[in-house]
Amino acid sequence: MTQPVQPAPPDPSARPSARTGLLADLRALSPAERGLWRLPLMWAAALAILFIPVIYVAVYLGSVWDPYGKLSALPVALVNLDGGTVYRGKQYNLGKDLVQTFHENPPAKFVRYPTEAAAQNAVRRGEVYFALTLPADFSRKAIAGSSSEHGLLRLYSAEGTSYFASRVGSSIATAIAGSLNERLGTNRWDTVQASLAQVQQGFADLRAGAAKLQNGAATLATGTGKLRVGAETLASGAAKASSGGAQLSQGARNLSGGVGKLTAGVARLSSGVRQLNAQAPGQAQLQPLLTGAASLRQGGTDLAGGLGKLSAGAASLASGAKTLSTGAAQADAGAGSLAAQLPALATGLTQLQGGAQSLGKGAADLNGGATRLGAGIAQLGGQSAQLGLNATQLSALQGGAGTLKTGADALVMGSAQLRSGAGTLVQGLGTAQAGAQKAATGAEQLGNGTAQLRTGAVRLQSGAATLAQNTAQAQAGAANLSRGTSSLETGLKTLVAGNLKIKSALGTISGSLPAQNDLDTLAGGASTLAKSSGDLANGVQSVSAGAARLATGAADADVGAIKLRDGLNTLYSKIPASTEQLGGDPAGLSASVQVVTEHTASVANNGAAFAPYFMALSLWVGCTLTTFIFPYLLIAESGRRTGQLARVLRKFAVPAVYVVAQALLVVLGVHLLGVKALHPGLLVFTAVAASLTFMLLVLALNLLLGAAGRLLALVLLVIQLAASGGSYPVELSSPFFRWLHTYIPVTDAINAMRYALFGSYEGQYGVFMLRMLAVALVSLAVALLSRRRWQYIADERFRSPLVLDVG
Repeated sequence: MTQPVQPAPPDPSARPSARTGLLADLRALSPAERGLWRLPLMWAAALAILFIPVIYVAVYLGSVWDPYGKLSALPVALVNLDGGTVYRGKQYNLGKDLVQTFHENPPAKFVRYPTEAAAQNAVRRGEVYFALTLPADFSRKAIAGSSSEHGLLRLYSAEGTSYFASRVGSSIATAIAGSLNERLGTNRWDTVQASLAQVQQGFADLRAGAAKLQNGAATLATGTGKLRVGAETLASGAAKASSGGAQLSQGARNLSGGVGKLTAGVARLSSGVRQLNAQAPGQAQLQPLLTGAASLRQGGTDLAGGLGKLSAGAASLASGAKTLSTGAAQADAGAGSLAAQLPALATGLTQLQGGAQSLGKGAADLNGGATRLGAGIAQLGGQSAQLGLNATQLSALQGGAGTLKTGADALVMGSAQLRSGAGTLVQGLGTAQAGAQKAATGAEQLGNGTAQLRTGAVRLQSGAATLAQNTAQAQAGAANLSRGTSSLETGLKTLVAGNLKIKSALGTISGSLPAQNDLDTLAGGASTLAKSSGDLANGVQSVSAGAARLATGAADADVGAIKLRDGLNTLYSKIPASTEQLGGDPAGLSASVQVVTEHTASVANNGAAFAPYFMALSLWVGCTLTTFIFPYLLIAESGRRTGQLARVLRKFAVPAVYVVAQALLVVLGVHLLGVKALHPGLLVFTAVAASLTFMLLVLALNLLLGAAGRLLALVLLVIQLAASGGSYPVELSSPFFRWLHTYIPVTDAINAMRYALFGSYEGQYGVFMLRMLAVALVSLAVALLSRRRWQYIADERFRSPLVLDVG
């Protein structure tokens, strides 16, 4: 067996010289590293990892040995929106009852949310694994038990986050629905089937009885109506009989008194008739009345003739009044035209007077000018000698001056006359203007007079027509009077004849009046009648009072019968002809509650659900296995003077390419198995980044701890199997594993791959990748600071750890 290489003593000169650089250090380290690939290393590696699966299975099964026993720690969202319902007079609230059951025996760790949207957001963020929602109409639809609608227990889960949790949610929802269905179905069928037959028969009997009562009540109402009418008729007749009896009694008393008065009156009548017969006028006394009636008839005839003539004259007067009215209207129109023209005449005279005044003033000016012209001519004659003219010239000049003087004198005289004429014209025009004004005033008065004349003519015409009409009426009245006097004469003749007959009849009546004995017998019978009619009135009054009480009772009985009839009609209408059947059907009643499941981050099957978990673990195992192949701690003597950065990069370079190839093969293999990625590019990037992160972490552990670092990497593999939450929610694990879950890198790798594959952990992918980057940077820093674990060996002895057991 090859002896292990002892660590070389510290070499103070083992420091990078000034001439070396990063590239030179990498070239110095490369020959020994490339020489590793010339040796067969695979058999020893198989023996070294033989027990790793056993440890993995033991730890893995131990972490998830009884997950169903810890479901009460599984965070699940619960939303109860059920408002309850009232069914057949009883209050139900299945949501409240279900929440109370969860409180007493929780199948999971329920977290209450106010709305369904908030619960679903929590599922998508990974805060809870699934959400159960009881909608507002849950009780109403579940209690109804119809196969057309059900109380819907809504399940919302994220299979990509935890396929196992989604199955648990489905199981819980199914169990809840089954329990509710069993309870509701059993209660409903037991209660309804036990009483349905009795209720149906009871309703049938009740409806039949109500029908009979309804018919009887109708007959009773009809009879009481007739009784009420008869009683009212009887009461009315009795009242009338009572009133008639009282009137009969009073009439009998009045008759008795009247008969007494009649007997006395008959006696006085007999005496009066005899006196009237003696005083009645005869033929001799009535003859003057007949003569006066004949004279009155003749006067009426004469009056009618005179009124006829008066009517003819009134007609002529009306015709003349109409002609006068027409002339007055014409005169009124002419006076109006004259009155309209006179203001224009007055205006013209005023203007003419102004012109005459201007003419007088011009004549005065002309007269003054002519006078001055004569004076000038005289002066010209007096001064002519001073001009030195000869006699001929002077004579001619003195002749022309004389002529001019004569013309000037004539002009003075004419202008004076013109001035006088203008003054006379002005005066005449003033007089004419005053006359025109008087004429205008007179024309106005004339217009008023003609208007009055026209009005009077119209009134005269109307009065004449009225007079003609009244005289015609008076003529007709006179004719009637003539006919009346004729009738009066005839009536008087008839009156006289009748009076004579009355005188004869009075004698006959006087002999026919009853004797005093007969009148005494009549008075006694009337007295007896008055007494008996009083007794009759008292009896009829008693009958009337009883009839009134009978009418009141009959009215009350009729009202009660009508109410009884209406009440029985209402009762009969309220009793159904057929009783209500059980709603729904057995199938609907046995499944009153159904689960409506919605998914986010859907997963095709259980293998696809576990793909992120096993991909991350396989990448970690691949990085760990490189520690059995590559000598991370060995440095060939030729590379003793190289720097720490070059050593770390050289040790990381080949394994990095190796694990990237592993990552690509893993992604390809998962794809070939049929797992479809939602984001294929992100899946490749995540697998490569996870492999490089894991490789830096394993390298840092080896450089920091030496051979113990390789052992720790294996231990971390086992721990991360349980703490990463890849197979079961980490909440189902022990507190220790739940604490580790947050800090190990495989957790972030699994969650990031779940997002790339299924879309789980919405909005958290960047967080996972940043946390893995932080682990990678920390690992690189640890590797650069770990200088004490290097072991040096001769170049010819530089081998893989599988051969040297050092590395």
